[in-house]
Amino acid sequence: ERLVLRGVGVGSSPVMYEWSVSEGAIDMGNNATVPVGYTSPELVLSKESLLPGHAYKICLTVSYAHNPALESSACSTFSTHHAPSLGRIAVFPLAGVALSTVFNISADAWVSDEGAYPLRYSISRASCKLDGTLVSEPVLIRPFSERSNFSSVLPAADGSLSRICIVVVVMDAHGASIVATS
Repeated sequence: ERLVLRGVGVGSSPVMYEWSVSEGAIDMGNNATVPVGYTSPELVLSKESLLPGHAYKICLTVSYAHNPALESSACSTFSTHHAPSLGRIAVFPLAGVALSTVFNISADAWVSDEGAYPLRYSISRASCKLDGTLVSEPVLIRPFSERSNFSSVLPAADGSLSRICIVVVVMDAHGASIVATS
């Protein structure tokens, strides 16, 4: 996922492009966040280069090698929205018998920016240490759905020093997401 901005300079002289940021913070020299650089007709920004809830103003200056006095620039202003926040995950009961007890899982009170609804929820399970650190990759038990609650039996944890954690991904209508673990 990325943001691509394009500029066009016309003329018989070689065209030079330079992108700059006049509002917001983007490391234009970092190839990981700006993979094609900032001196081409196309500016590609990785998802990681834009922070949630920030405003940006990105400008393009076009000049010509044989006539440096002939220069033009244009700017684009935009903002990013926040990922869902303020919610919680609840699992009831807190303990049970593997593959027998039905656990009720709910993801409540999640909010997002105006216009970013509906929220969607995916639910996975993973083995984790008693402190909540995951020790296995999450296994999907329910794909994305607008329903924020789900019931399921769960397997036994891997070993006596671990437990099953529930991993919920909450995603808004724009694709912004947050991962929460119970």
